[in-house]
This record gives sequence, structure tokens and C-alpha cells, in this order.
Amino acid sequence: MHVCLIFHTPFPNTFSTAIQETVRHLAKHVEVTVIAAADERETVMWNGATVHRLVSDTSTAKSLDPTRFGIKANRLVSELNDAQGIDIVHLHAFPALGAVLTTTQGIPVVADIRGTAVSNWVFELVSRIGLKLQRRLVDEVITVSEPVARHIFGPDPGVSIVPLGVDLAKFDPTTVTPVEQDSDSVTAVYVGHLHPSRELETLIEAVATAKKETPQLDCLIIGDGDARLDLEQYAADCGVADHIEFVGSVPHEEIPRWLVAADIGLAYVADKPQYRHQPPIKTVEYLAAGLPVVATNTEGNEQFVDETVGILTDGSALAYGDGLGELSRKYSQFSAADLRKRVERYDYGYTVENDLLPIYHHLTSQ
Repeated sequence: MHVCLIFHTPFPNTFSTAIQETVRHLAKHVEVTVIAAADERETVMWNGATVHRLVSDTSTAKSLDPTRFGIKANRLVSELNDAQGIDIVHLHAFPALGAVLTTTQGIPVVADIRGTAVSNWVFELVSRIGLKLQRRLVDEVITVSEPVARHIFGPDPGVSIVPLGVDLAKFDPTTVTPVEQDSDSVTAVYVGHLHPSRELETLIEAVATAKKETPQLDCLIIGDGDARLDLEQYAADCGVADHIEFVGSVPHEEIPRWLVAADIGLAYVADKPQYRHQPPIKTVEYLAAGLPVVATNTEGNEQFVDETVGILTDGSALAYGDGLGELSRKYSQFSAADLRKRVERYDYGYTVENDLLPIYHHLTSQ
């Protein structure tokens, strides 16, 4: 079987872990071609997959570039199909490829909905309309969770679920070498993009609240973004600048070393439409690294977190801070092995073999 995946993003990159891991594991089973965006055109091999990079600007979705890329990708699919045959086209769902909703080669098409990260209600409405139209044009729609599916298609969505997940082997605390940390502190870690919409000022306030009861608490914030300087200043204003280290951007392959050096995972997700339903990769990775978590009670977090793996709170600074303080006093009561078992079902090797490949086989057998 030959599968061609089309994503209007650079590949590989630091912000689409799920796409990369899916491709890496998929290439163990079938022939894989990826068509991705780049600054210059080239063809390379990556972990067993052939990657064709087409020139396109990915800096904004509010342009004609996604559509232009989709048209060029369709032409390339036609060329590849004529030369070597393609059995499945797996493409990033609307609006990732602009007005391009499917292919025209008669090959079965899977549209992959990764989330609903649209904050503007007008664009959210357009996105919903586009996705419902695309559903009529493709052979299969998949998405990452039932909450995301219901949010887009209603209470009985009838689409296939291929969950976001984690590579359990990469995050095994018994084999990963941790980065060096102060052994006398209780270390909490947050991993994510530092964008203003994520409202991480609330997380900083929560750390300040928790430190009143747990003075030895320190925090690592891993990631970068437009909000970083403001967050650093806010930490100073809250009096916790000396206890929150902004690590900056870290290559994904290094993330496990930082997680296994910590004691608690901070699964803070702002309860906003673009994040509420999305299953956070950070939460799964914390648990895979054997960390109990303090999680806000979004639908995405509730997929993974209950009292057996940590604490769920509302998104207020006071509640989240109280939860962090409580977990700081009892984190050692949790078993890393038990925490990892909670997310075994979300290992990428498992989801590719048991969720994604059966969809491909079903489509090609019709």
C-alpha cells in the first residue's frame, strides 16, 4: 500500500509532533509519501518516508497560499500516481489547503481534522461549513477525539477517531537521562507555545498561590512565542521570577529529558473554544513520563485525567494554584508505571496499527 499525506506545513517541524510521529510509525508498515510546504522545492527521505517539499508561505492561513499549495500538491499526486501508483490520499482538512477539499484522481481520500483552533467566530463558522462540505466530497473523515467531532458535526458525528498520542518508549523515565535540576525543590513543568491566547498569566498566578503553601516549589516553562517577554515580566510582578525558569524552545527529542527531571506536569489549558475540545499532547506526554498532573477541566484534558493520575480543577488562578499546592505535597504517592499505563492506548505505534491502518485497508478493499 502506498499512502500520500498532504500537509500545508513544514515537515518535519517543532509544532506538529502528532503528524511526524504518525508518519514515522506509518512508514514501518506501508510506503509513505509526504507533500509538505517549504521555502524551496526539494525531495528528501525522512524516517522511511519520501518527503516532497513544495514552495509555499505558511506564515498565515489568511491568504491564497494554502489554495495554491493544494493545487500544486494535487498536480504532484497525479504525477506520482501515474509513475508509481497511490492507494490513499490523506490530507489535512479544511481550511488547511484553502479551497482545495479533495483530489480529482479517483483515489480514496481521507480528510484529517486536527482540531478547531479558531478564535474568531466568523472564521469558526466558515471552518464548520467547509468541513461539512468536505465531508461530502471525501471518502473518510477522521479526527482526534469525540469531543472535537461533536463540536464540529453535532451530537452524533459518525466520523472515525484516530487519537493524538505519544511515543511511550521515548518518554520512559527508566531509560531517559534527565537534565540536571535542583534536587531539593519540587519541580513543576509546563510545555507549550507561549501565545497570548493561552492566557498563561493565570498559570503564573497559580504558581505564586501554590508557593505560599509549598515554598520549595519551582516551575519550568518550556516553549517560546510572542507572549514570552510579557510572561517573564508578569512573573517578576507576581514575585516568582526567581522560581520560574523560562527555558525557551527545546527540540522535541529533548523534551523527555526535561519531563523526567520534573515532579509534576502542568496541564493548564485555557477554557476557550479553540482549546476546550482539543486533547492536549502535553498532558499525554506528562503521563508517559510518569508525572502526575494538575489539569484544567476541559473536555480535552478530561479524556486523560482523573483523581488516579492527578488533580482536575477549574481554570481560575486560585483553584489551579490550590490544586498545584495539593499535588506538590503528595506527588510522590503516584506510581510512574501506573501513570504510564493510563496512556498506553495512545501510543503512536498502537494508534497507527489499530486505528489508522484499518481505515486505509477498508477504503482500498471497497
